[in-house]
Amino acid sequence: MSSARQALYESISAFSYALESNDITSKDPIVDRKHNERARFLRNGLAVSGFAMVEEFVKERTGEILEKIGNGLTPFEELPEGLKTAAIEGVIDAMRFQSNFIDKAHVSAFYQHHSQLIASTMSNPFKISKIAFANSYTNLSSKEIEDVLVAFRIESPWNSLSGIVTRLGLGILAPKQAFENATKRRHTAAHRINTNTEYSELKAYKNESISFCLAYDLLVSKALKLISIKDQDYLKKKKLAGNQVQLRYLRQGSDSKWRELKENNSRALKVSIDFEDLKNDCLLRAKREGFSVVQSTELGVPVSWYTPELDF
Repeated sequence: MSSARQALYESISAFSYALESNDITSKDPIVDRKHNERARFLRNGLAVSGFAMVEEFVKERTGEILEKIGNGLTPFEELPEGLKTAAIEGVIDAMRFQSNFIDKAHVSAFYQHHSQLIASTMSNPFKISKIAFANSYTNLSSKEIEDVLVAFRIESPWNSLSGIVTRLGLGILAPKQAFENATKRRHTAAHRINTNTEYSELKAYKNESISFCLAYDLLVSKALKLISIKDQDYLKKKKLAGNQVQLRYLRQGSDSKWRELKENNSRALKVSIDFEDLKNDCLLRAKREGFSVVQSTELGVPVSWYTPELDF
C-alpha cells in the first residue's frame, strides 16, 4: 500500500468532514457577525491546508515512484533524459534548498545520503533520490507538475491529466485551472488577513483535488511500469498519453451491493455484497490485464484507487 495514497485519503476525509461543520458557514450578517468572522478564518485555513494536502501527495507519491525506478530492467543511461537530469541536477538543487530547513547537526548526513544516491546512478542497480522533483521551491506550482510529467515522457501533460479526469464523469474544472485556482486561494488566504474564501470553492475543490491526484498518480505509475519492463516504444519512440491508462470501477449502488464496471458500460461484470471479495477478484484480473482500479461512490466520486501492475 502506498503511504502517500493512504495519507491523502486520510486528509481528504478530514477535509470533507470539516466542510460538514456549521462553524465554517456564514449566517446572518447583522446578528451573527462574530460567528461569520470565525467562519471566514476557518475557511481561509482550509484553503491553505487543502492546497497542502495535494502538494504533499504530489511530492510523496513522486518520491515513491522515483525510489522504485532503479529496481527495474532499464539501466540508468537508458532512462528518459528528464529523469536522468532530475536524478543528478534536480537532487543537487533540492539539497541546497531543503538544507535550509534541516537542523544543522543533520545537514552533513543529509548531503551524504543524497550524494550517495546520485553516485549510485553510475552503476546498476541504482537508486534515485525522492527529492529529485518538486523540492527546490517553497510551494508547488503548475509548472513544476508539468516538468515532472514531461520528464516521465507524458504526452501533453495537462491534457493527459484532463482526459483522465473527464473520464470520471464528475463535470468539474479542468485540472490545470482547478490547481491554479487552488494555488491562488492558498496564497491569498495565507498572506491577506481580509481574505474571504468562499464555501462553494472549498466544496468544489474536494472533488477537484482527489480527481487531480488520481490522474497524476495513474500517469506516473503507468510510466514506472513501462520503465520497469524496459518498454522500448516508451523509452525511445512514443510518449505516454492519458488514454493509455485503462480504468475499471468498483462502485456501490443504492442497494448496497458493489459492482465491477468497465468504462462506458453500465452493465456490471460482477456484483457482490462483499466488497473485499469483489475487490480482490478485480485486482487479480487488473494485474494480468494491465488496468487500474478506481473505487468510487454511487455518484462516481473517487474514494481510492489501485495500480495492481506495481503492487503498491
